[in-house]
Amino acid sequence: MQNISKQKSSVLVVDDTPSVLELVVGLLQERYNLKLASSGAKALEYLEKNPNIDLILLDIMMPDMDGFEVCRRLKQNKQLKHIPIIFLTALEQASDIVRGFESGAVDYITKPFEPAVLHARVDTHVELKKLRDSMLDELQRKDALLVEQSKLASMGEMLEDIAHQWKQPLSVISMSASNMRVDIELGDIKSESLLENLDVIENSMEHMVQTIADFKDFVQSSTHPTRFDLHEVVQKVIALLAAKFRHDKITVHNNVESIEVCSYKNDFIQVLLNLFNNATEMLSKDIKRGEITLTSKQTSKGVELLFCDNGGGINEKILPKIFEKYTTTKTQKTGSGLGLYISKKIMQNRMDGDIRGYNDKEGACFELHFVSDLKDVDDGSPE
Repeated sequence: MQNISKQKSSVLVVDDTPSVLELVVGLLQERYNLKLASSGAKALEYLEKNPNIDLILLDIMMPDMDGFEVCRRLKQNKQLKHIPIIFLTALEQASDIVRGFESGAVDYITKPFEPAVLHARVDTHVELKKLRDSMLDELQRKDALLVEQSKLASMGEMLEDIAHQWKQPLSVISMSASNMRVDIELGDIKSESLLENLDVIENSMEHMVQTIADFKDFVQSSTHPTRFDLHEVVQKVIALLAAKFRHDKITVHNNVESIEVCSYKNDFIQVLLNLFNNATEMLSKDIKRGEITLTSKQTSKGVELLFCDNGGGINEKILPKIFEKYTTTKTQKTGSGLGLYISKKIMQNRMDGDIRGYNDKEGACFELHFVSDLKDVDDGSPE
């Protein structure tokens, strides 16, 4: 593999004929940062380590692995499938050209090629790639803002729940303090009674401190994957929303296994909060006692988490669109239509997984699939 020059846009040229590589270098080296590969296997090996390529010029007729096979493998790779490919080919039959487009190429240039044609097509597709990348960056920026806004909204709701949860321990502390004051005023101070009241105050304070600790844990940003116990995280979310569940007479069954996961914990919590908020909105309207059940299992690809309620299910008319932006399963007054949209983005972009929703005989179910051991991935930028 050779580096020819350092330009803003990078082009990988794959051809087993040295004279073709030489010609392309002579024509394009002033405009582009060229990378050269003499076989399909070497090209794939290079791209695995350096995915930040703006365009690939790919020969079709190569020994061992032809251009069609190289193209097919690239389009199956999540990290590389968006790189535009132009075939360099001596094949001129319509069937070969069609096969090239069907395999994922965006254009083709026949050999021997005209320099002006090569320049025009390379320039066009590099500019289109830049435009596409710019649009994707803008969409990702907007999606990141939506996630943060959703997180802030969840924080507000959680603070309300914490305030409700604190009413009981604060009442207990106040009562215990009053008991001690009465004993003091009556001159009837007994060490046993004093210790009992202090124990009650201490236990109530521990509960309040733990609630704040769990909330603080959620507020902190997830910049890197961290290890956590799946069952414990689900239980913490349930604890934070306990006041809401009590108010709406909802029972939550945490049947999630104790599975060690390395992923973005707070993003996962955001997904759980979105699902719980949707479920409680539906269940709070029902006269019967609401139930939410979470179960899990490990699979060969990672973890599967099943979240189900007995709220009667999602309207069949909107079910196919529930993960689209601004589609809400709640009432128009209370639903923003962003919760499930953001949840899917998190599952796909952060958890390296996915989420799907469907109705069963009792209510709505959501299946979450994600990798259980997510590692930071090198961005592959050339040094």
